[in-house]
Amino acid sequence: MWLKTQKLTVGCVAIVYKTPEPNAKTRRMYRNKKLLEAARELPCQHCGISDGTVVAAHSNQMRDGKGRGLKADDYRIASLCFRCHSDLDQGAKMSRQERLEMWEEAHRKTIGLMFERELIGLL
Repeated sequence: MWLKTQKLTVGCVAIVYKTPEPNAKTRRMYRNKKLLEAARELPCQHCGISDGTVVAAHSNQMRDGKGRGLKADDYRIASLCFRCHSDLDQGAKMSRQERLEMWEEAHRKTIGLMFERELIGLL
């Protein structure tokens, strides 16, 4: 049973995704290549650099769908440059809490900027 159906536009493409019940045993991961490409168009949402190394960094939190060998859903991304993404994933320079806060702030900025630039929007 599906709880919610959402419609978003990415560029000129409409996307429909469904969110399953939290306790559902099987779950389809949301994947969207255009959304990941849109994230690469933004500057790093942590340090602000636009050096051609910015990618969509997925959440590392289990609550976001991350698991052994699985990336989180594509809508749980943050635009981060290579250096910031490496710092986040390697974890040697920050505590777990600092990494979580860094990613959450970058994620909020990424999604907000995507809406402001009309890279995504509600139908």
